Amino acid sequence: MYIEHMINMRHELYGESVFTSFRSYAGKIIGLELHLQRLLGAVQKTYGLEDLTLEQFESHLIAGEELIGLASQYPNHYFRLTIMAQGDSSLQKTSFDLEDLKLVKNIEKRSFDTETEKTLKLTPSPFSQYYEPIKAGSYFQQLFFRRKAMRLGFSDVLFTQDDNILEASTSNILFVKNHQFYTPKANSILYGTTLKLFEKYCYQLDCPLSYETISLSTLDTYEAVYLLNAVEGLTAVSAIEKIKYQTKHLSPLRDNFLKFYLGER
Repeated sequence: MYIEHMINMRHELYGESVFTSFRSYAGKIIGLELHLQRLLGAVQKTYGLEDLTLEQFESHLIAGEELIGLASQYPNHYFRLTIMAQGDSSLQKTSFDLEDLKLVKNIEKRSFDTETEKTLKLTPSPFSQYYEPIKAGSYFQQLFFRRKAMRLGFSDVLFTQDDNILEASTSNILFVKNHQFYTPKANSILYGTTLKLFEKYCYQLDCPLSYETISLSTLDTYEAVYLLNAVEGLTAVSAIEKIKYQTKHLSPLRDNFLKFYLGER
């Protein structure tokens, strides 16, 4: 019975699935349209459904209005939407029909620790510059290296490539210098929905977020560092290995960003 079940579950055999995750704040989902658009794009690329429209996607799998209702029902919860293919488990299969796809919703009550300051361990990225930045269901590499960093006493890993900074295991990273925000620029970075919202927030402040190559040799020139993702929001980094950073400005920055954040659908 277990073998029969496995034959139809490509995500269990190959780790083949795509997902998006976020939290609800006081009954609202922040950046909902961005999450749906990114999930649609991942489905189009992964399952060969390039012509799939957002309307078809929402009609067959999950609609924004349904998620708004769930957020109201489950305020301050963690949400994960995972899409996987059922049926043919052949490695030769290159495209799928919309009917092959299945959505799994995970909704959990969690306590979100946004106050603990993070410490990061520098680690060469397991991904090349040709890596396709899709939010895939298999987080093996990210979690493997994060656990290694945690066993050494760090909070997370910070991936590097050719002596340049990329991203943390499940977060984008922000650097601050002279009241200007910077984030790394590279083909292999998965730019998250929270970073895109933060970019809008920066434009509102008339200080555009700058995408730049950030080298290891410049890490000690920045005053503060933050991590961003759709579950924890904005968290402070107190150290990248032995380099220390200010964390005292996190609360007002996060509070003001959250006010903007909650203005999004």
